[in-house]
Amino acid sequence: MTASPIVRRIRHVLRTTPFGDGIQRLLRKHQFFPKDMPPEVYRALIDQAHKHGRRVLAHLYMLEDAEAFVGAGLDIIGHAVRDQDVDPAFIAELKRRNIPYIPTMTRDLAVFEYETTPAYFSDPFFLRGLALFRKDMDEIKNPARQEKVRNGEEARVIKKALQQNMRNLKLLADGGVMTSPSRAVVR
Repeated sequence: MTASPIVRRIRHVLRTTPFGDGIQRLLRKHQFFPKDMPPEVYRALIDQAHKHGRRVLAHLYMLEDAEAFVGAGLDIIGHAVRDQDVDPAFIAELKRRNIPYIPTMTRDLAVFEYETTPAYFSDPFFLRGLALFRKDMDEIKNPARQEKVRNGEEARVIKKALQQNMRNLKLLADGGVMTSPSRAVVR
C-alpha cells in the first residue's frame, strides 16, 4: 500500500530530524490560535513517531482535543485542558494509559503577570540583576503598558483559563493521574 503524502512527509521528518527520544506538536485550537490540526495528520504523526521509538507530547487547551489525541495514542499532555472540567472518563483513560499531564500554569500566568508591578521587583535577590534588566523593568512598570495588559482580551480569557487549569489539576491529581513534569520525563 502506498503511503499518503502526509505519512511520507512525517516519515521523512522523523528520519532526518534529531528530536531526541520524543517530539512535540503544538495543537492550536482556541480563541487566539484558530487553526486545527486535522485528525489524519496527528494520527499519522503519532503512529510514525511510535514506529520510530519516539513519544509524542501535545500542547492542548480544549478537552475535546485532548480526548481525540489520547484516543490516537498521545504519550504526554502539556499545557493542560483549560476550557472545561475534565470528566471521570478522561481521568480514567489517562490513568489507564499512564499518560502524564503537565499543566504548565506559569505559561498562563505570564500573560497577565505584568498588569501591575510584581512584588519581586523590589526583592534584593531579584535586584542583583538590575543592571542587566533595567530597561525591561522600566517598560514593565510603565502604567500605560500595565493598563494595556490589564484590559487586554487575552489576559481576561487566560485568567479564566488558569482557574480552570487549577480545577482540572486538582481533579486529575485526586483521580491518580501523574501530574509531575519530572515524573513524566523519566517515565
